[in-house]
Amino acid sequence: MKKIGFDQLRTEVLVSYVAGYAKVCAIATDMGDSQISNLGIKKRFELHRLLRTRGREAQVLLREMLQDDDPSVRMAAAYPALEFAPEEAERVLEQIAATEQRFVGLNAQMLLQEWRKGTLKFPWEFELKKASPKR
Repeated sequence: MKKIGFDQLRTEVLVSYVAGYAKVCAIATDMGDSQISNLGIKKRFELHRLLRTRGREAQVLLREMLQDDDPSVRMAAAYPALEFAPEEAERVLEQIAATEQRFVGLNAQMLLQEWRKGTLKFPWEFELKKASPKR
């Protein structure tokens, strides 16, 4: 079976993957499984990098995700949306920070703080390293 890379998928599929990874990360973080959470974050960053190259279509779909019922999905959309829809993304992050007791609320608060200080790094600014095999 031929392996398909993210870059070969339609934009709406990529956005649905972002939502899925956001949910997995939230559950893993709440359960204390940092290995799964970190893998999910790495995949989300990879997807965000690719979505950024998809232009307006991706922006429209990410803005729709800002209305999702799941706060982890809204936060995953708000992070890159700070670049192209900052007011809307800030409102979403403020709401999550004010209402969520889980890690997602704390993460939203920290994201907002870094954004407002001007020190926030976007997913496409990180160098993604391949995981080295365990010995």
